[in-house]
Amino acid sequence: MGYDTVSLVIPASSIVHWDDAPLLREIDLTIGFIRNFDTCPRIIVHAFSHTGWLSLGLLLERGGSEQQIDGIIIDSAPSLSFGPQLLAKGLAAAYFRLPNPGLLSMVFLPIAHFFLSRHATKALVSKSDAVLNAFLQDGAGKLEELYVYSSGDAIISEEDIAAHVQTRTHQSCRVKSIVFYGCNHVHLYKDRVRDYQDALCDFMLRCEVK
Repeated sequence: MGYDTVSLVIPASSIVHWDDAPLLREIDLTIGFIRNFDTCPRIIVHAFSHTGWLSLGLLLERGGSEQQIDGIIIDSAPSLSFGPQLLAKGLAAAYFRLPNPGLLSMVFLPIAHFFLSRHATKALVSKSDAVLNAFLQDGAGKLEELYVYSSGDAIISEEDIAAHVQTRTHQSCRVKSIVFYGCNHVHLYKDRVRDYQDALCDFMLRCEVK
């Protein structure tokens, strides 16, 4: 379809860092890269989990590129209760490679929760959520939105994502959601390659012709 790809990977350590500077530095580098395009690009954002949700809010807050965004694809997010407990579950799954935390991660979870409740970037998360929600409100009826998630997600509640989609639908937004059954957290593409590709291609075509 002729899209250039710009990737932003936020390490888990950036979310729990004593200082917000490393995370914001990655955000600013990405914004600078986008601004270096010869022509003003039209943007489709593809974000994964609540870290991707956080990153999108920060990109908007620091980059001011909301007018260039035609659509957003949100994979396995958002959670209505983002905080230390959710971060701890995500870290356990990432480090132990377990979609459903077992004995080892059950020992890890209370320790991670204790640490994250004191050192996670709470102010940054709150600011990001506020900016992103304002962006979505302004884009109601104009912005294309696709939410893809799994009924088997042990990290972020399927009900949370469904509730967000329902809210957006009631606000007369151009929103669509697709549920993949039995996939692990952010493993939708890995587990269902063809279905995932078809859903995203259809969405990008809809963004082009709107």
